[in-house]
Amino acid sequence: MTSLLLLLLAGGLPGTVMVLPPTGISSGAEQGWVGEAVSDLLPRELARLGVPAIDRFDRLRAHEALAIPPVSVTRATSIRIAEALGASRIVVGSYEAKGPSLSLALRILDVGRGALSAPLIAEGPPESLPGLVRSLAWDIALSGPTPITTTREAFLGPSRSPPYSLVALRSFGQALASRDGGARRKLLKAALASTPSFDEARIALARMQVEARESVAALDTLARVPPGSSSFRQARFLAGRADLDLGRYRDAAGIFAALSVEAPTPGVLNNYALALLRAGDGSGERASDALRKAVEVGPGVAEPPFNLGWALLTEGDGDAAALCMRGVLRDDPRDIHARIVLVWSLTQAGRSEEADAEWKPLVAVAPSYEALANADLGRRFERVMASENPPTLGQDRSQNADARRVLKDR
Repeated sequence: MTSLLLLLLAGGLPGTVMVLPPTGISSGAEQGWVGEAVSDLLPRELARLGVPAIDRFDRLRAHEALAIPPVSVTRATSIRIAEALGASRIVVGSYEAKGPSLSLALRILDVGRGALSAPLIAEGPPESLPGLVRSLAWDIALSGPTPITTTREAFLGPSRSPPYSLVALRSFGQALASRDGGARRKLLKAALASTPSFDEARIALARMQVEARESVAALDTLARVPPGSSSFRQARFLAGRADLDLGRYRDAAGIFAALSVEAPTPGVLNNYALALLRAGDGSGERASDALRKAVEVGPGVAEPPFNLGWALLTEGDGDAAALCMRGVLRDDPRDIHARIVLVWSLTQAGRSEEADAEWKPLVAVAPSYEALANADLGRRFERVMASENPPTLGQDRSQNADARRVLKDR
């Protein structure tokens, strides 16, 4: 594990970028799709240049966690979101339709100083939006601390600009802006019908299908993302999640194992461990080992410490499992599953008095949980991660400190 990756997962590298949708200037409803499309495409292009950028999906999850509507926000609110996500720079701006041309003007807001850069401008026909975004990504990358290891010609060359139809781009942007799930799905399918190679739209559709547990359909959608696509890693991660849902645990383990060789992110390690747990194939590799790594590289991420405790319980180490669960409960005393697993862990470790002290108040408040007094390791209490590097919202979780003690002590 490189120190750079550890720093990123711990709260963001210097220069980490959060992209907000640019706002329209008298462009009317006809171009209203542009802002959301830019907010999805730009972080992808920055990431391809090695610039740490927060994915649109994770930014929206942060909005939800912070109870901030994903609409136009004030500068103070945008800084609050960026600080919670560990971003040091925010991309804001505007777009304007000028006859047959579209103009993008983006500025960089320094979170620490509150200062805005001069505008970075790109202009062209609306169907050239991916190329405009790519050009602006290059300019943003040059302005930051991340070294660029390619040339402008290689990054902006013709091979990097697949032809997307205007119908596909408009449908994609409208889908991202829509709050209606049915409408969003139809628009994404329309985008793919117009431009089958539009992998960003394919990923968005597959994510909807995975979240809706339409896993067979999701795998069919993802199978059309070719290995050479810059979206291929995202496609494989989502395919692993779909395989987990379908009970194809060995297939899921194979996907996440391969992804972890390339980049052992918290989400990959966490989901790999769950695939091992559920497969129970006797390979000799313990799920707890992968979860220890997930805790180590993802301080502040909520799921791995709980899953580590669960894995340790299934492996027969009740004392270590109880230690993890106590940390989880310190951060969220309302976590009923963690409370139940703590009781099971204490019981397994022979600490019956402590187990009773935890159990009695729980069933007194919720008698329906009485049926779970005895450990049932067939329960699906494990927590699958929806993304590789989820936002931690600046939290310094004590549960991770407890989990790290498990790393050292066992």
